[in-house]
Amino acid sequence: MYYLRSSVNSQLQELKSIFQMWAERLGGSHEESGEYPAWMYQKESKIRPLMAEAYKEVTGKDAVISTVHAGLECGLLSAKKPTLDCVSFGPDIPDVHSVKERLDIASTARVWEMIKNVLAKLK
Repeated sequence: MYYLRSSVNSQLQELKSIFQMWAERLGGSHEESGEYPAWMYQKESKIRPLMAEAYKEVTGKDAVISTVHAGLECGLLSAKKPTLDCVSFGPDIPDVHSVKERLDIASTARVWEMIKNVLAKLK
């Protein structure tokens, strides 16, 4: 079992085809379920600079904007509304997706402060 993800739908479809081909060539089987839509980086964003500014104001550090293995909700939502301007962020979750997963409370408080900060700027 595997879960494929990509920020580009055409590349996701190509990768699915490659996995299916190799499964068949090696005598295996291939079944698809639970696909996550791609979430493409939008060069122009009104919310991203606000989030970076809020991060700086809350933490005193510059935000690092990067592509990571996350943001499934953004992909699902932007698939329904392609013009949606969205960002993915959250608290620190050490050992995520394991039996040792835990939530860092201090980082959760920082995320809450960021949310309040951005909402105040959007008024």
